[in-house]
Amino acid sequence: LWGKRKIARDLEFLEASATQQEYIILHRNIFLELRQVYTNLKLNKYQLSLLNDLVAFLSAELKLAENQVLLGQISLLDLGILKAEYEQSLSEKQIVEQELIMLYSKLSGISGLSSKVLQKLEIPKFEVSSLELPSREVALNYLIENSPALNRLHAKYDIAEKSLALEIKKQYPDLQIESGFEKEPGQSAKYLGLALGMELPIFDRNQKGILLAHQKREQILLEYQLQARQAILEMETSLEMIKSADLQIKAIQKNQLSTYSNNYTLAKQEYQLNKINAFDLIAVRKAFFDVNKEYIRLLESYYQHC
Repeated sequence: LWGKRKIARDLEFLEASATQQEYIILHRNIFLELRQVYTNLKLNKYQLSLLNDLVAFLSAELKLAENQVLLGQISLLDLGILKAEYEQSLSEKQIVEQELIMLYSKLSGISGLSSKVLQKLEIPKFEVSSLELPSREVALNYLIENSPALNRLHAKYDIAEKSLALEIKKQYPDLQIESGFEKEPGQSAKYLGLALGMELPIFDRNQKGILLAHQKREQILLEYQLQARQAILEMETSLEMIKSADLQIKAIQKNQLSTYSNNYTLAKQEYQLNKINAFDLIAVRKAFFDVNKEYIRLLESYYQHC
C-alpha cells in the first residue's frame, strides 16, 4: 500500500511539474519573440535611414533634371529613367515603413505599451555582434534542455512511466488490518480473515491496465524520438546557415562596404568637377545602397537562426 501511495504522490508531482513547465515554455517563447522583434526593428530602422538618404538624394537630382530638360541639357527619356529610380526607391521606403508599423504593433502586444509610446522611445543604433558558435555536442545539450516540443514530450513520458509503474504495482495485493472477517462492500479485492484480523486480498494481475499504460508510454517515446530527429536536423541546418551568413557578413564588412562607400565619395567629387554626369553618380549611389541592403538581409538571416 505504501509503495502505491508513494508512486501516486510522485505522479501528482510530475503532473504539477508539467503544468509549471508550460509556464516556463510560455515565458521563453515570449522572450525569444521579443528578441526577434527588437532585432528586426533595429535592422528596419537602419534600412529606413539608408532609404531616406537615397530618396532625398534622388528627389534633389530629379528637381535638377527637370530644369535641365527645360534647358535642353538632358532628354525626356533621361528624366523618365531618373523618375522611375526615384519612385522605386520611394516605394521601397514605404514598404519598410509599413514593416516598422507591424513590428511596433507586435512589440506593443508583447510589452503591453501602445505603439505610439513605443515609437517615441529611442532605439539604439544597430551594432553587429558576432557570436561564437558552440560545438555540436554543446548545441545538442542546449537543444534538449530548451526545446519546447521536447520538454513537453519529456514531461509526458515521465508521467507515462510513473503511470505504468503504478499499474504494475496494482497487480500486487494491499496488506490491510481489519477487525472483521467479512468482505468489505464495494471493494474489488477479496479479504481473508486471519487470527489477528490481518487480511490479504487475492492477487489481481491488472494485465489490461499495464498493457494500456505500456502502450501509451511507448507511443510517447516514439513521438519523442521523431521530434528529436526533426529538432536535431533543424539545429544542424541553423548552424550551417549561421556559419554561411557569418562568412558573407565578414566578407561584406571587410571589402564591399568600404569599397562602395569610397566609390560613392569619389563619384561625388568627380561629379562636382563635371567629370561624370548625374546618372553615373546615381548609379554609384544606388550600388552603395544595394550592397547595404544585401548586408541587412544577411544580418536578418544570421540573427533569425541564432
